[in-house]
Amino acid sequence: MNRIRCFLLPVFVLVIESLCFCQAPAGFIQRQLSPGLTWYSLEGDTLWGVSQCINVLEVDPERYALRLVSGREELKTLSTFAKESGAVAAVNGNFFHTVEGGSVCFTKVDGVITDTTRYNLPPRWFLDQLDDAALVSDGQEIKIILCPPDGWKSAVQYSTIISAGPPLLIDGKLLPISDQSFNTRRYGRTAVGITAGHRMILLTVSGNAPLSQGFTMPELQKMMSLFGCVGALNFDGGSSATMWIGALPENKLVSHPGKGRGKSQHNERKVANSLIIIPRR
Repeated sequence: MNRIRCFLLPVFVLVIESLCFCQAPAGFIQRQLSPGLTWYSLEGDTLWGVSQCINVLEVDPERYALRLVSGREELKTLSTFAKESGAVAAVNGNFFHTVEGGSVCFTKVDGVITDTTRYNLPPRWFLDQLDDAALVSDGQEIKIILCPPDGWKSAVQYSTIISAGPPLLIDGKLLPISDQSFNTRRYGRTAVGITAGHRMILLTVSGNAPLSQGFTMPELQKMMSLFGCVGALNFDGGSSATMWIGALPENKLVSHPGKGRGKSQHNERKVANSLIIIPRR
């Protein structure tokens, strides 16, 4: 069996913890899974008048680290990535090739480029906006930035770059979103954000299912802003949008992955990489 590659994504440590907590929008159920790890969930039609299944993790970087785990060309379910890596929680990662495997977006971890952007793919596989921004770290701070004019390889000051898109918020500002159908239609979505207090926000919303219609990109942008994000980025979604929480006693999948393709809640789509949360030692 191929070994999972597991990389540490350094994060900025906030000293004044009391200033970190986000204020969840009305209607969300809040559960503290452990100190520094809070789960918010909403299931029903109380939000914007349509059925939704939304799950959000708020993570304290002083207590937990974010890691990228990749099977390289081997696709695996999020549950498999999480269990094999000793995660306490996880969401799916950036966009990937469902046939050949591997990410189709620029990815660099610990100074090593593991994937480059596949601009040569047809539109059904890749859209230009899908690597417009990235979750980056210079070893001290984690943030979300736009792609430099000379491309991601020129961003040599960052040891870790995980590109995706479209970007939703940068420096507290809502960014323009194009009107192509990928953005205007409701789909399952996954997003990662950073709050002003340097907390990490990981969000999934299920889509194309009776219990959850998903978000348009502007709706996802609004939700990340409501959770206090000053930087936020859309990751792979649709049938890939999945969240796993290890603290739950039985079914650890809190999203409904793959419903739009006739799959059950327990039948996950295999993905190329995942973002996992692990305790700091």
